Amino acid sequence: MDMELWGNAVNRCNDLLKVLGPKLREGGVMREHYFEVGSFFVHGMSQYAAAQANMMMREKFLNSAANFYIKLLTNFPDLGGEESKARYQNFINSPEGAELKKLIDQMMAPKENK
Repeated sequence: MDMELWGNAVNRCNDLLKVLGPKLREGGVMREHYFEVGSFFVHGMSQYAAAQANMMMREKFLNSAANFYIKLLTNFPDLGGEESKARYQNFINSPEGAELKKLIDQMMAPKENK
């Protein structure tokens, strides 16, 4: 898939997340959809980052995916349930998600006091 298609996918996911976000705490099917679309956003943004030739843009988009995932994990440690959690973990632990996993691990590492 080329960069333009990944960008389009990310934009659609972002639009859906804006609609579903306010309904997240209501539970039910909207909650399920939010976590499903969120996993597509993380996957799509990671792939969009990987398609960038400009390293600054690559880093920016990868950071966006990592920050979204970390925020979601912090607020909802179950990531929406077992099926949803598996969707996130399967991508992050795949070869395609290796760069994202490394960044997430770095961002979540305990900070040392100096």
